[in-house]
Amino acid sequence: SAAKGILARIYLFRAGENNRDATVGNPLTNSADSIRNYYQHAKDWALEVKQSGLHGLVSTYSTVFIDLCQNKYNSTGVGESIWEAEEAGNRSTPEWAAGRLGNTLGFGAGTDYSTNATYMNQLGMANPGYSYRFAYCTNKLTEMYELDGDTARGNWNIANYEYTYAATGDKQVIGRQYFKGKKPGGSATQVVNGFTYTESTSTPSSLRCAAKYRREYEVIAPKNKNYTSINFPILRYSDILLMIAEADNELTSTPSDLAYECIDAVRTRAKISGITGGGLTKDQFRDAIKRERAMEFCFEGLRRWDLIRWGDFYKDMQEIRTDYATRSTWSTTFSYATAYFNVTSAYNYFPIPDAEMAVNKLITKNNPGW
Repeated sequence: SAAKGILARIYLFRAGENNRDATVGNPLTNSADSIRNYYQHAKDWALEVKQSGLHGLVSTYSTVFIDLCQNKYNSTGVGESIWEAEEAGNRSTPEWAAGRLGNTLGFGAGTDYSTNATYMNQLGMANPGYSYRFAYCTNKLTEMYELDGDTARGNWNIANYEYTYAATGDKQVIGRQYFKGKKPGGSATQVVNGFTYTESTSTPSSLRCAAKYRREYEVIAPKNKNYTSINFPILRYSDILLMIAEADNELTSTPSDLAYECIDAVRTRAKISGITGGGLTKDQFRDAIKRERAMEFCFEGLRRWDLIRWGDFYKDMQEIRTDYATRSTWSTTFSYATAYFNVTSAYNYFPIPDAEMAVNKLITKNNPGW
């Protein structure tokens, strides 16, 4: 399934390369290198995975990522995770196979308990693990979730609370303060397993920490300040479904029942309404796929490649740069982001290394922009 799914991804990317320089593939023929042929291969390989009956969608979105944090593999028995990169341990043993998910990209406490004798061997909220929180969402992503009423994915992928700490002593975690409107079960204060859950009355920033990988769920003790055993998702079944939907849409004049079935399965799992019966045009369905992939796979390393194959990378990055610089939510905390988003069209490619060009005289020029 992993091999077939990755082949589907490769063919889908190949089909989109014509959007970059209009020289790869031929959309007007049925030859082996035609755009249509690439979409057909992407659909066929992904369909083989779907029709195998080996995979499905876990009923609760967050379960996929809690499993990644807890070193469990499809704990519910539903094979959604098809391929993931294994991390293990806490770098206190010769194994040394731990990574940085949750610590740099993800969510944890702002207090380091790794050397605190009282908390270092505790798990769960008593020791949520330290996180630098280097990655934040964009206004665009936040608004996608809000527009669809998508709280299942939005409140998991983007932090919906902050930890609260004791006012004195060694900054013991005493609970969570949810952002306004983000607390499950309403705004009333609750006590859960001895921790107090409250809700802020202040409107939260739309630029919040990426929280898909949460150190609170780690099961390895003691928790290292920097290294975690959280696995990284490479291929999930929801990707198979959305690749089928996208490829099928490109092969038909209007969205088919199969395309609607696949995208709606992903949306239904997210507890939001499907789009079947919406009478979408081919272009409208393509736009729906673009939004769906953003909400489903944010912070999984897929978005840049999606944008490149759609021909949207340079345009969208510049739009986000403008948005960051002009919004009232802008602050100096995120000032580095303007430089990050200020790419050129050359960023659609990697440069050909000088060492390769020096020994291969048939390469007479570098990739565009390099």
